[in-house]
Amino acid sequence: APLRGVAPSHCDSSRVGRTERRAHTGGPLPSPPRTPAMLSLAARRFFSFGRTAPLRGVALPRAAVFMNEGERASVEGPDGPIVIAKMGGKVYAVDAVCPHMNKSMVDGEIELGPGGPELKCPFHNSKFCMSSGKCTQWVTGIAGAESRFVAGRVRGLGGSKRDVSAYNIVTAADGSMTLEKKVAE
Repeated sequence: APLRGVAPSHCDSSRVGRTERRAHTGGPLPSPPRTPAMLSLAARRFFSFGRTAPLRGVALPRAAVFMNEGERASVEGPDGPIVIAKMGGKVYAVDAVCPHMNKSMVDGEIELGPGGPELKCPFHNSKFCMSSGKCTQWVTGIAGAESRFVAGRVRGLGGSKRDVSAYNIVTAADGSMTLEKKVAE
């Protein structure tokens, strides 16, 4: 079927695939059309992490999906390192900075808790559910040792009990994967 408005005998094959460039005449450049759906998606992505985060979340190496059971990795996120671990056949991702005193939990133990795997802070024994980011245990000692006396003293230094962020793994149409913060329940 011939193209509408173009007679086949008058097609100039030397111009196929080319666009005409016109000089900008001054004034503001026109912005691309925006639909409410596009703006809604952009706003959700912008505000899900905060102003310092990339618009599409944190890039996840494809190898993370193929980790062996019990393996872990870490990637750099907008708020510091993120621990990624495969437990029970599922991949979990959670912020790896303890909110108590901003200590790294990248090397913290991963234990099985009532709500799934939990990341344990190696400094003051706080535990965080890797599925939700909820704090399941807040400051019970120091350097891995349980001590009520020490816990009482140390707990007051870092402030009140807080959760960390957990992440969903999102796969795009092109196969790339990102970590996007879960919305607090």
